[in-house]
Amino acid sequence: MNVQSVKRKTEKDRRVIYLRVHRVVMPETGELVGALIPESAVSQREMRDRALRTGDVIRCELRKQRDYGQWKWAHTLGALLAEQAEGYDGLTQHKALKKLQLDSGTECDVEIEEFDLGELGIAKREKRVARSLSFDQMEQQAFDAAWAQMVRYAASECLHGMDEDQVQEYVESIAGPLR
Repeated sequence: MNVQSVKRKTEKDRRVIYLRVHRVVMPETGELVGALIPESAVSQREMRDRALRTGDVIRCELRKQRDYGQWKWAHTLGALLAEQAEGYDGLTQHKALKKLQLDSGTECDVEIEEFDLGELGIAKREKRVARSLSFDQMEQQAFDAAWAQMVRYAASECLHGMDEDQVQEYVESIAGPLR
């Protein structure tokens, strides 16, 4: 029996360049303007690696970085599940969070896998693939909705004896409040 799976194509992953908005004086005109300056040595190096030079015009998509505290919240929830929820034991914080995404269907794509079964024909099945919750891949509003859905699912299906408010309070007590 020949089993083949159809895989999705992934785009070439490029490191993100973080920029900070600064007020600077244009040397040519003396005018005070806002300018995007590399935020760190890592971003400066990435710009050099891409051969970006002063005066180059570049195309980019600009987004404010999300609240770092939410990253801590998400991974604290993952740790809570790994420690307390059946079926999550032994997982890292990150893997528990991804399992929660898949189990709850939060921010997941559905892919169709096809299997060639020879004379029996083609079999298909749906497979959930969790999207990235990373700062660079998701807008703030989408993360807020995903967070609410994950907490709701964790409280009702995984962390028996805890309601949504208790899950939220626990996460805040460990990771701290947002903003």
